[in-house]
Amino acid sequence: MKKSLSAKKIAIIMAIIALVSFGYKITIGILATSLVLIVAAIPALLIFICKAAYAKNMNQTRAEKKRAYLIMAIVTAAFAAVFVLFSILKVGGIDITNQNRFEGWIGIVFILIIILLFVLSILNLKKALGKEDLVLIGIKEITFMSALTDAVMIEEFLYRVIIAYIDFEIPFLDFTLKYFPLAIGVLMILIPVSMFRRLIHYEE
Repeated sequence: MKKSLSAKKIAIIMAIIALVSFGYKITIGILATSLVLIVAAIPALLIFICKAAYAKNMNQTRAEKKRAYLIMAIVTAAFAAVFVLFSILKVGGIDITNQNRFEGWIGIVFILIIILLFVLSILNLKKALGKEDLVLIGIKEITFMSALTDAVMIEEFLYRVIIAYIDFEIPFLDFTLKYFPLAIGVLMILIPVSMFRRLIHYEE
């Protein structure tokens, strides 16, 4: 009983952390006034919802876990499609991005926090690969998707910090700013594909 209670408390704490992470990411997305960055905050919200649901019901049957994982896979596929769509719009110049430049320690702090979240997401995914709990694996896969969106945020803020200190254009930076989110979006599609494949081989 103690072990179950401890695991539940940990799940609740992790859910709260995910909610705080979402709040931070949506805030910097709004500050950057970028549709792509605002959308990029959504996986953190999905993580919060999944972890909160998991904390509420940790003793699901294998059939219930399979249904929960199916829902995760569908939502993940939908998000990947939406992210790719907004990335394509960004390539086409359709975005609400302004030219806010984050100079000095503010931009550096933004980048360092996102890098920390990115590293933690990768570490969590690595730990999840050896687990058998399908719901936990799904949460970690969504966490990895969040890590990919973190990479987009890192690139965006690096760009803004760099241009704050130079007076000339660098074509490569402008190209990366447009196409990096799209490349990440295409890579992101592999996550729901992997999830659906896992479902096919999962035995109740």
